[in-house]
Amino acid sequence: MGNLQRGMMGTRPISDVLIKLDALTEEYQIADEKLSFFNELLGELSLIGARYRIGDGTGDSTITSATSCVQDSSQAIFLTLVRFKQKIESSPQLVQWMKDHPNDPNTQRFQQLVQLSRDLATQLTPLGVVRWDWQENANVLTGVRSDNQFISIDNFQIKNLLTGLISWRTAMPRQAHDEYAATFLQNGAQLWFLRPNQIGGNDPGVAPLEPTLLLGAWKFPFTDIPFMAYYVIRTFGGATIPTGLDWFKTLIFGVTFGAIAWWIGSAQQFLQWQPWQAPWYRKSVTAMRLLLVPALLQEWVFRVLINYYPKEFVPFHVWWGWALISLGLFVVFHPLYAWIFRHRWWATFSHPVFLSLMTLLGFTCTIVYFLTGSLWTIAVLHWVAIAVWWLFLGGRQRLFSDQPMSFHDSSKKALT
Repeated sequence: MGNLQRGMMGTRPISDVLIKLDALTEEYQIADEKLSFFNELLGELSLIGARYRIGDGTGDSTITSATSCVQDSSQAIFLTLVRFKQKIESSPQLVQWMKDHPNDPNTQRFQQLVQLSRDLATQLTPLGVVRWDWQENANVLTGVRSDNQFISIDNFQIKNLLTGLISWRTAMPRQAHDEYAATFLQNGAQLWFLRPNQIGGNDPGVAPLEPTLLLGAWKFPFTDIPFMAYYVIRTFGGATIPTGLDWFKTLIFGVTFGAIAWWIGSAQQFLQWQPWQAPWYRKSVTAMRLLLVPALLQEWVFRVLINYYPKEFVPFHVWWGWALISLGLFVVFHPLYAWIFRHRWWATFSHPVFLSLMTLLGFTCTIVYFLTGSLWTIAVLHWVAIAVWWLFLGGRQRLFSDQPMSFHDSSKKALT
């Protein structure tokens, strides 16, 4: 807790947070049975501590990208959630009692705990995949697995990198600290922040020591903004695997965008059914290329990197302020790119109808990203919109015609 180079207190900030939430600490009296989530968690943490002391029998506890104090503490929470949930759901008597007593304080606290569990599970599995070792260890404790052996912290070294990526949001201690605290706060907990490194007063000149170049030391010139740390966190956040509900939301907004875009484009004679006459294999290669560029690349840059990750608990107006800035940059980028690199595309990329459609597409993708928090949903939405225009609605012919394409007023019946 002091400076590792000088060994002095007051030179390295430490922040502790105490969390008070009755749903976690109070015992549950359900029917004739007493249950305690907190005691379950204490037991799991004691098991983790014992494993650290003996290194799962090897005598060595190794810190890797997949195993560390913060990762294993998160595993303890996950295992506790699995065990506690199974204990309740496996007892028809307890389930029926709560249905018969919906207003009982124990039932209401349990409902609060269930909601908290869902939020924590979302944070613990940001890619939508439960870590294989966490799941196996949960099976040991719930009696499902036959050999009753914990997965050792040293017996999956080849998988360390990929395993760490699966639970990346709990790999960095400070990020896990902040996001856990925000999750508990949103679920009604009281938080008490302590600064035990400050002895005998306040020292506003104390600043954190960045762990690595990538995670804090690289900053924008003349600022304290660690741009690479933001990019890493936002990129991994956007890589979250979407759920079925996320894809359903994407479909709804995609169909709505398509209907409005067709109404605007056809009314202005900008969109017409004009399939590109080319072999099927060439169309397939072009479609795959459009998925990577522009769809995936532009959504990563303009939606994921520039904007906050939707689950970062930033104020609503701050998130949408940055979202509108990124939307403006997204729209301006197209005519600017044509002016610098693709002169023949200028007539198309600078036309008001095209800019209106790009604004509509960018705004739709922004809403979908806000709702799903996934790069994959907005990349697919962007890709489908561009691929349909390019392959079927005359986009390719318009950009690669022998002569620059001229635009007609809405009263014209055909394109030149």
